[in-house]
Amino acid sequence: MDIEQIMELILHAGNSESASLMSIEAAREFNFEEAMAQNEIARQELKEAHNEQTAFLQRQALGDHIEMDIYMTHAQDHFAMASVLKNFSDEMINVYKLIQELKEERK
Repeated sequence: MDIEQIMELILHAGNSESASLMSIEAAREFNFEEAMAQNEIARQELKEAHNEQTAFLQRQALGDHIEMDIYMTHAQDHFAMASVLKNFSDEMINVYKLIQELKEERK
């Protein structure tokens, strides 16, 4: 097992999660420039996590057994949550943009 590769997956997935949350927070404050900047960081970090995930899948496909221990389970959990949270942040930015438009129409 390559603990360094697992830790890279955890690192990038965690960074993506954090940036997605910061993106939602910025959108809630109607700061869409910051929301989009954090959303882009989340996308890039998720891409890096995906690359690590793909490397594990390729190794397994080539016959290199990947052990599912607590570290790998933790990494997979972070990767799954980062993916969901990135999609959720995309939607929340759209919702907050719509709220802002509706508020401006009511003025």
